[in-house]
Amino acid sequence: MKISIIGAGAMGSLYGGKIAAAGYEVLLYDIATEHVERINRSGLEIETISGERTVYRPRASSDLQTLKGADILIIFVKSAATEAAALQVKDLVDRQTIVLTLQNGVGNEEILRRIFGASRTAAGVTSQGATFLGPGRVRHLSRPAPRAPRRRLPHLPLHARPAESQTRILSRST
Repeated sequence: MKISIIGAGAMGSLYGGKIAAAGYEVLLYDIATEHVERINRSGLEIETISGERTVYRPRASSDLQTLKGADILIIFVKSAATEAAALQVKDLVDRQTIVLTLQNGVGNEEILRRIFGASRTAAGVTSQGATFLGPGRVRHLSRPAPRAPRRRLPHLPLHARPAESQTRILSRST
């Protein structure tokens, strides 16, 4: 499963690193080329609030064409940029691609539903927080919550899985 994240700032990078660590193919897309180059060269360093540092290895790109073929597209840009970002990638994603927003702010889901359609749009909330420390580095500001044991969904074509199931996959990755 290919998961692409648009907006590799603090939260996009946090989720991208954690989802990559869960074994999924992740592409972080961002216009900040220094951040992208650092991730590709040295990995993405995520520091916990206790100071522990871990390097994750998602791929990163500033080329919109690399978003083609995403099974799930997570939007993590600032709310004011949601519509512009969605319109830029609309023709690059497949008809089966699920577009997920975990952004702060009101109206993001409605914008994505209008552009991608209700059946392809999912919205969620997160209690996680992160700070961008510099190119290739973020700090995870939340303490990990206790987890239930992980179970992977059986391998099914993505379009055969309800969007709610795909969102649960992502929520177990952080």
